[in-house]
Amino acid sequence: MGRDDFVEGDCNRDALAAVTAWPDWPQGPTLLVGPEGSGKSHLVGIWGELSGAAILQAANVTEADCSPGASRCPIAIEGIERAPEITLFHLLNRAREYGVPVLLTTRDERIAENIGLVDLGSRLRAARPLRIMPPDDGFLRRVLAKLFSDRQLAVLPHLLEYLVRRMDRTYVAAAELVARMDEMALSKGIALNRQLAAAALLQYEQHRASLR
Repeated sequence: MGRDDFVEGDCNRDALAAVTAWPDWPQGPTLLVGPEGSGKSHLVGIWGELSGAAILQAANVTEADCSPGASRCPIAIEGIERAPEITLFHLLNRAREYGVPVLLTTRDERIAENIGLVDLGSRLRAARPLRIMPPDDGFLRRVLAKLFSDRQLAVLPHLLEYLVRRMDRTYVAAAELVARMDEMALSKGIALNRQLAAAALLQYEQHRASLR
C-alpha cells in the first residue's frame, strides 16, 4: 500500500498529486471521491504515511473522536456514507476549530446532496474535491497486471487483452476476475490461460445476474 505500489494513470493522477503535496494543503476538509476498488484506501495510506494521520472507518467514528481531548493530528475518515451524520458533523467542527487537516473518502458523487443533516451537507459541499475517474482500457490492463503480480501470478499480454475486451470496465470487476482465476488455477494445478479467463468471466456475469 505504499507510494511505489500505487498504479498511476490519467484517472487518478490529480488525486495522487494532491495527496503527495502534503504538507502544502489548503484549510478545511478534502473529499476524495471514487468508485469502489479504485484506490481510495491506498491514497489514504500514502497520506497517512506522509502526515501521520489517524485513519478511521466512518462506521466506527464515535463521539470520543470529536471530544476536545482527542488527538489533534491529521485525520482520515474512510467511507463517510456510512458515518453517523451528527458525529461526523461534530468531528468536522472540531477539526475546523483546531485547524486539523481532514481527508474524507466516499463512493458517492452526490454525498453532499444525499446527507440528511443540512449543516453537514454544507460542510461537504465546501470541501476541496478530489476525484478518481473510472479506468480506461490501458489503465485497466495495468491494474489487472498489478493484481496478478500481487498474487505472484504470471500473465501474458494477450490474456490481459482478452479480459479487458470482455469485462466490465470497473475496478471491482478486475479484482474479482483475478481472484476467481487464481482460485481456479490453484484448484486445477494449471497456469493461467484463456479457458480459465473465459470461465471466470462467465462466473462473474452469472453472479452479477443473480444479484439483480
